[in-house]
Amino acid sequence: MKRLRVLLMILGVAAAAVFGPACDSDVTPVDTVTPADAAPVDTTTPVDTATPEDTTTPIDTAPASDTIDTTITDPDTQLGPDTTQRDTEFGPDTTQPDTITPECSGSATRCSGANAQACSAGSWVTVAFCEGSTTCQNGVCVPTAACTNGTRRCSGSALQLCSAGQWTTEQTCINGCSNDQCKPNPVYVVLFTHIEDNKPAGVLGSVESRVSYLKLRSDLINMGEAARRNGVAWTLQADWKFLEAARLFEDASTMASTGGRNILRYLRDSLGAVIDPHSHESTVYNYTDVAYLLDQLGVGGSTVVGGHIWDPSLPQFAEWDRFRVPVAGRKYPQASWRGDILMGAATPNHVNDPTVSSVWRPRNRGSYFTDDPTGNIVNIGGYKGDIDGVSELWNLGKAGTIASSCILTSTYHITTANFATPGNLAAVERDVIAPLVSLRVSGHVMLTDFTSLVSTWRNQYSATGCVYQQ
Repeated sequence: MKRLRVLLMILGVAAAAVFGPACDSDVTPVDTVTPADAAPVDTTTPVDTATPEDTTTPIDTAPASDTIDTTITDPDTQLGPDTTQRDTEFGPDTTQPDTITPECSGSATRCSGANAQACSAGSWVTVAFCEGSTTCQNGVCVPTAACTNGTRRCSGSALQLCSAGQWTTEQTCINGCSNDQCKPNPVYVVLFTHIEDNKPAGVLGSVESRVSYLKLRSDLINMGEAARRNGVAWTLQADWKFLEAARLFEDASTMASTGGRNILRYLRDSLGAVIDPHSHESTVYNYTDVAYLLDQLGVGGSTVVGGHIWDPSLPQFAEWDRFRVPVAGRKYPQASWRGDILMGAATPNHVNDPTVSSVWRPRNRGSYFTDDPTGNIVNIGGYKGDIDGVSELWNLGKAGTIASSCILTSTYHITTANFATPGNLAAVERDVIAPLVSLRVSGHVMLTDFTSLVSTWRNQYSATGCVYQQ
């Protein structure tokens, strides 16, 4: 405390020396004279000095005993060490340092507005600013929820499901998406005609056979024109006898009505018909021979086995599995052919044909209705073979009874007798073609051929083997 008092005294004296005396409210101010009236002032006459308290008196005029050295020196050297104990004077210092309470602990996280924060050394630290398409949740920036979990929507042909607040594709809809669900798959229907091995009538080369052939030729043109007129696909599958008759009777006079082309080329190239082999193999001709004849007539290339007996317990069993490798002809042994698309799984006279739809690869003779993904022969189910069956299939697909990953298939056989007369052909257009066209307009049906159907199955249904059987 002594040192403090001395320092204050020194500072006070020094201040007075520098700034002069403090203003005294009792000191009479010096009169000021305006410049115009000012009388000459004798500058030699000293101004009245202030009272002894006036600190304007020079310091060195004070008595020697009052002189204070204004030089600041080390108090310890000048005055000796300060031995005054503060504790004695003021008592012990019992003040405790402030305690800082941590804002957080551990690895805690939180959201502060759009800031994602994490705990670091007991304090909250912003680690990210969630903006744009993100939102802060539990201290982490996450994509802003775009939907309500569990809801569905259509995005083009994709059916999307909301999961974790984001849209994800649940399924690609083969037939399109509408009203937040996939449209039911269409039924792929093939209209086909078989020309059996007893047509034309009579012995080949005879007048009877020529007349019969020309009549059938005209009927086929009428059917082909009806199919084209209605915009539907139609497949013709002919057995050996009709093809051999075509090689005999398609001369210049016969082909004059078809632009110089034989009947099969005319049906395919001008009317849009699809030509496949068909064989009962009940004579020397087998499927390879029929395929060879189609080649000779300029309409070869199909690998469809146009009908077969599937049941190995029957004597007429077609041994369909032999087509896993090329098969040589019997009538024309130089020919080789391998069919890889089966249709028309049947029984003799169609008395116990299986009711089955979709496409699959039969595993073997004993497991015909089991799909083998490694198999190299596919089979197309014909279902019930009528118009009512087509609508039934579509409803089964819509109800989910048949998985949406499965292609729905049906066939309809238009016999040669069905278009043998103008009245019969008109009935086919009215009772078969027109209803199918109407179903096609509504999206329930696709009219196609066997080869195109298998291509659709591979490309749009990922070659998913299915068997729907009743």
